[in-house]
Amino acid sequence: MRLFSLISAILLSLMILPASAWSGSADGLTDLLIEKGVITKDELKAQQKMRWLNVEGRIQARYTWNENDDPKDSTSELSVPRVRFGASGNAFKDVEYKLEIDFIPDAKQKETLTANTTTGAVSSAKGDIESATKVSLKDAKVVFTHLPYAYLTVGHFKVPFSRQELTSSGNQQFVNRAEINKEVQGRDVGFMIGEYSGKKMFEYAVGAFNGTKTANKNDNTGFLVAGRITFNPFGEMKYSESNIEGESLRLSLGANVQTNKITTSGTNKKLDFSGGSDDLDTDTTKYGLDLGIKFLDNASLFAEYIQSKSEPETGTDVKAKGYYVQGGYFILPPRLEATARYEQYDPDDSADNTSDIRWTTVGLNYLFKKHDWKVQANYVIKDEKDDPTTGKKKDDDTFLLQLQVKF
Repeated sequence: MRLFSLISAILLSLMILPASAWSGSADGLTDLLIEKGVITKDELKAQQKMRWLNVEGRIQARYTWNENDDPKDSTSELSVPRVRFGASGNAFKDVEYKLEIDFIPDAKQKETLTANTTTGAVSSAKGDIESATKVSLKDAKVVFTHLPYAYLTVGHFKVPFSRQELTSSGNQQFVNRAEINKEVQGRDVGFMIGEYSGKKMFEYAVGAFNGTKTANKNDNTGFLVAGRITFNPFGEMKYSESNIEGESLRLSLGANVQTNKITTSGTNKKLDFSGGSDDLDTDTTKYGLDLGIKFLDNASLFAEYIQSKSEPETGTDVKAKGYYVQGGYFILPPRLEATARYEQYDPDDSADNTSDIRWTTVGLNYLFKKHDWKVQANYVIKDEKDDPTTGKKKDDDTFLLQLQVKF
């Protein structure tokens, strides 16, 4: 029995070794092999493309301090916003796959939309995180790559809309995405033709999805339809913020469009109404433009504008819009980066209230090993409309400190 256990352990180790040999920890070895002429970069890419299993994960630990008008009501907390684990690789030739799950409760899966039957205004709210799904599905997709400019992706994955949303939370320049990201669909079940990898000079992606942010559910007979085009004139522009590659000049221009219908008909009701009728269909249309630049070997600049319009069958149209401009510069390349972001977001341009924001964020990033191992510190200076009840501005700045380890 001991001999059998030993043999099993050896075989298991031999099975795991090829996958781990291509992981991030082997970067030094592969660089040495290329330097000695044992293998070329093209040969390495070909072998990496055909690996059948690549295990990956990400852990983020965070400290958050929120200021309040009354110092006694200021809050601070420790949290673990993400614990991701996944696998990807080639199931067969020209067939890739990716599976990723998160072990942290997903409040987004408890998100509900409330429609006022008088005005038609649609607002969103997240449910109690403790009652949310304990393990949430992120990616479960299969990609058919036989046709170079017509990749076919099916499963659960990110809708092709918004550069910052398509950039992994593990490759962000700031602890959180900009607030305008609340208007973005995120992941959904559907299919897509094209890609958004940033590897080609011209890329496009168009797809159809359920449109409900809930896996395997659709609340009507129609689908969310989204499309994105990007132009990268100076070479590969990865979906990764900060100029960690030391690029002298990289540029990406992107445009997005999305249409969807939200309805309360059927057994899977998407809208919870504040009163009156419980049957209202709302057409939504969203547009977006984004820009990414990496330059001067150590600098980067990103900007994005998104506009959303909800048109209920009865009531008033609701328009939301916003933008952000952010950048960073490595003071001590490639380790210490100073960052800054300015953003505006108005979830309903027909009303002036405390939901209208103008935030400025300043930060420092220390990258021990690029995005794989880093510490981020952000201070968010929040400027909102005056509180209608007090006539004063809220005093609610936020400080965030986050450690991330990817493997």
